[in-house]
Amino acid sequence: MKVVHVTVTTLSEDIPRQAHGQSFTIPLLKVDAEGYDYAVLRGAQQLLPKVKGILFECSTSTKLEDTVRWLADVGFLTFQVGEPFFVRLHPPYWDATYADL
Repeated sequence: MKVVHVTVTTLSEDIPRQAHGQSFTIPLLKVDAEGYDYAVLRGAQQLLPKVKGILFECSTSTKLEDTVRWLADVGFLTFQVGEPFFVRLHPPYWDATYADL
């Protein structure tokens, strides 16, 4: 078996480094981390003031309510993308029935 060592970083560390000191904003941050979306978002916490919107997936590894409440705490409103409309999930709209979405 071949072992490959990789450097692990966070978005909060990597994106500003790639900006080379330039001012920047992120119109949309799309996260698809195969069940680790909440961890990726937490790792991006220092970057979030520069982010206008986030698109992420929910998984069973983290409770949806925990993610919704944390995002509200850092200033984001959360919606379930539905057909034909969006469902508000952020407080005060959260309901326990959303946990099974």
